[in-house]
Amino acid sequence: MVELAQFFNMIGKEPIILADELPLMPSLDSYLESFIQKKLKKDKIPLIPIAEATIKDKSIVFKDKEYPFDMAINVSFRDAVLPETVPDITLEKGFIKTDRFHQSSIPGIYAAGDVNGKSYLAHVASAQALEVIDTIMKVELPREDRSYPLNIYSEPEMAQIGMTEEQIKAAGIDYKVNQYSLNANGKALAEGTSEGFIRILYETKYHEVLGVQMVSEHATDLISEAGILMELEGTTFDLARTIHAHPTVAEVYMDAGSIE
Repeated sequence: MVELAQFFNMIGKEPIILADELPLMPSLDSYLESFIQKKLKKDKIPLIPIAEATIKDKSIVFKDKEYPFDMAINVSFRDAVLPETVPDITLEKGFIKTDRFHQSSIPGIYAAGDVNGKSYLAHVASAQALEVIDTIMKVELPREDRSYPLNIYSEPEMAQIGMTEEQIKAAGIDYKVNQYSLNANGKALAEGTSEGFIRILYETKYHEVLGVQMVSEHATDLISEAGILMELEGTTFDLARTIHAHPTVAEVYMDAGSIE
């Protein structure tokens, strides 16, 4: 919904986000959620909780102010399309409940993608489908769920991979956060795209990277470096020692990894 709201704002419309719940993106780190809400406010895009609003005659009334509208676009999360031929399959919150290997409650029946409710992202569905094939072919897979990038094609772009700060706290892990601003990145400054940052969350014993969050131009592309790093159980030391070309925006990985 953020992408659409910003798009209509860019072409001279006056979009309003009527949210049925907050945060807007429940799976997003609260730090990025806070950035989104501040950005919407800066762009003068109203964010209105539906429970606190009244809708009447093509207008929304919120805190004694009226917001007229001529069109409503539904950007709600998708529901699962369930197979009628398997009536006894176990569901969880309206989705097919699956184990780590995407097998349903009925042995031999697997559910990959939106239908299992774990993610609505196409690249996650593809990865799950490949894991189903590996499972059927008796290929050994990691016991833990794999990290996947969550991309938001906003302006600027946002991306995250791995654990959020809330998840790390809930797991009782001793951690630190290294944050580096794009205001200190030469290429971002030269291109006039220095709004943004990188956040690296890592555990304090070995400095293994647990999560990465980015706000920048092409953040949805740059996040892949973090994915490779985390797949190999990389550390902030690995980032600091990896020579990145200059000038590039990707240098922020090395710079953030060098922070003590």
